[in-house]
Amino acid sequence: MFASDTKRDVPVGDVTVTVRKLSGRSLEKASEAQSISAATVTRSFGPEVMKVLREGRAEQTPEQRTASRYQAYDRQSVLVAGIMRWTSPVPLAQGIDDLDEESAELLFRAILDLSLPAIDPEAVKAAEKKA
Repeated sequence: MFASDTKRDVPVGDVTVTVRKLSGRSLEKASEAQSISAATVTRSFGPEVMKVLREGRAEQTPEQRTASRYQAYDRQSVLVAGIMRWTSPVPLAQGIDDLDEESAELLFRAILDLSLPAIDPEAVKAAEKKA
């Protein structure tokens, strides 16, 4: 029932990071932050570019659709809300901003994988048939 009760340890090099499942509200905030960021960028796109982007989305493979769910959430918001503690002596508030790209992406995906329902391959196939 409570998202914060679900936790997982994720090894990152020689550091163990404890992440938690995000609440519905935390996921919503991360999605909103990503939407605002995307809207800011796409304002500069013309209608032809937007049309190409929309058409390209319909041609995605199931693997690309699975990967694209990560793009719906702001990484920094997810990391701040989802990292509970780690075995590094660096304080969390300071360390989250200092994560290298690979570690940040690994933790981001681990938190979302814990927080979001698993993607049902049959549901993906059914949605593709309807499209």
